[in-house]
Amino acid sequence: MDRFFEETSLRAGTIETYRYTSRVVSRLIGHLHLDEIDKRNLAGFISTRKRTSVTDATIKRDLAFVGSIFTAAKQWGWADTSPVTALDTKALKESRPRTRFLTREDFDRLHRFASADLKPILVIAVETGLRKEELLSLTITSVDLQRREIHLSTTKAGRPRRVPLSPLAAQTIRGLLERARPRSPYLFCKADGSRIG
Repeated sequence: MDRFFEETSLRAGTIETYRYTSRVVSRLIGHLHLDEIDKRNLAGFISTRKRTSVTDATIKRDLAFVGSIFTAAKQWGWADTSPVTALDTKALKESRPRTRFLTREDFDRLHRFASADLKPILVIAVETGLRKEELLSLTITSVDLQRREIHLSTTKAGRPRRVPLSPLAAQTIRGLLERARPRSPYLFCKADGSRIG
């Protein structure tokens, strides 16, 4: 696993998830050598995870990590096959994605009770659909008010994209930029100009 994390070129978010998963894998099957991990051990791994009320989707992600480890081990000449590919995971159901939208009443109530610093963040979040990391890492130079769009160079998918600004989003950003603010490259920043976490 150490070598895998040193040499992998996966996206940062995937690596972060895999690092967490690696602790679980180490605890449950980390005492085994690669050639000792087989379908039977993995079936035991799945049973143990199910007994601790872990969802099937999480178990599938755990197995995807183990599969990635074996793919790397095969490239290094440390393993001939991956026991994960021989495993039947059809019984593991993917959970249906949760889709939750705020109603206008929910948003109005949330906005009314939010702090002054949080209010514009909430408006931009709802108006653009940006992810939290995209939103909080927004720089002033990434906003083009003339074209009414935001240019994102770093995204979860690893590809740049443009996000249109609604009239309310553009108005909110204009208001942020026109008021007295610390010197900061970030659109949303603390009093000392550092990024909001």
